[in-house]
Amino acid sequence: MSDSVSTRTRTVRTTQRYSPDVKLIVRTKKHMHRRTQPKLSSCVKCGKSTRLAHKTHCSTCMEVCADPEFQTKVKQTHLEEKKRYLDEAQAFVEDLAKRINNPSAERLYCPVFRTPHGGCACMQKYLVGNDDGIHNRARMLLQLIQEAKRLSQQKCYNWSDVKCRRGGQSVGLGNGQKRSSSFELFVAEHRPRLRNLRLCERATQRVLFYSNNFLHRVLKTEPNKGQRIERTKGKAALGLLQPVEKLPLETCCRRRCTELARQYGTLVQQWRDRSQMGQMETRRVLAEMLTPCAATATNCYKFISWVTGCSFTTISRVSRQMQETGGDRDPPEHGLKKWFQSKNMPQGGDEQNSSVQDIT
Repeated sequence: MSDSVSTRTRTVRTTQRYSPDVKLIVRTKKHMHRRTQPKLSSCVKCGKSTRLAHKTHCSTCMEVCADPEFQTKVKQTHLEEKKRYLDEAQAFVEDLAKRINNPSAERLYCPVFRTPHGGCACMQKYLVGNDDGIHNRARMLLQLIQEAKRLSQQKCYNWSDVKCRRGGQSVGLGNGQKRSSSFELFVAEHRPRLRNLRLCERATQRVLFYSNNFLHRVLKTEPNKGQRIERTKGKAALGLLQPVEKLPLETCCRRRCTELARQYGTLVQQWRDRSQMGQMETRRVLAEMLTPCAATATNCYKFISWVTGCSFTTISRVSRQMQETGGDRDPPEHGLKKWFQSKNMPQGGDEQNSSVQDIT
């Protein structure tokens, strides 16, 4: 047995007297990282719990919702709810027209109905209010309707001078359907006032007799004038879009769609410029960016939103329209044009045509 004895050495902390100016080192306890359980979320339809927190429906309900028969039933239900809402609104304004003895009051309702939120009814809510001033509010709106209807019939030219001309009665671009300057001033004055009363855009249009084209279309007769109002919504209008050169630095998805801005920067810049030219051209740009490659791969919604500034809702609508039409990039035809074609009405030179084409 050897004489050498192995001893264990350890460091001993020296004792220090307590002093408020000296801070002792406190050893922190080692926290054991426990494996967290996945958050459970319940299905909004059947109430069954699912481990996918970002999903609102379970796998069974998602298969049921994808069934064409189920989609047909849902669409039929929405149509019935919309018809019920419009019937109630029509009954409300008919009763109001009898009470104030003015048939023009039948225009005082909001026709907007969006699923799943239901009817807007902003004008009905404003008329009812919290007191008994429904008659005064209705008369105020009727005065605006009467004045807007009179000014909307005025054009940018004198009709008596046109009658004196020989031959056809063509008056410049748009056959003289451009609105008068007095109507433009009237809309610019009263539109913000009605919007401050919490009336939606569609309800304001019913009162002042103007359209979206009247506000946003660039006139061919005055191309340097621009739009009649400035956009206050949208990333592109507010200048919140990142430059195309900085898009490759961002990460959008696993396929890294942003690398397209590095390799084909000119094409991406053209998409952005075209997306700011109007709604029709924006939908065409979205359709091009959603065109599949090898039948499956497409640009992700996040990259498309970074390029065009459109919301995911708009992108999904264009994607659904392309799937239903088999890849047609052109936007769907306007509903009023379909209605006029079904009624076999002429589309040239009359007042009804001016309400459809809105060559203002």
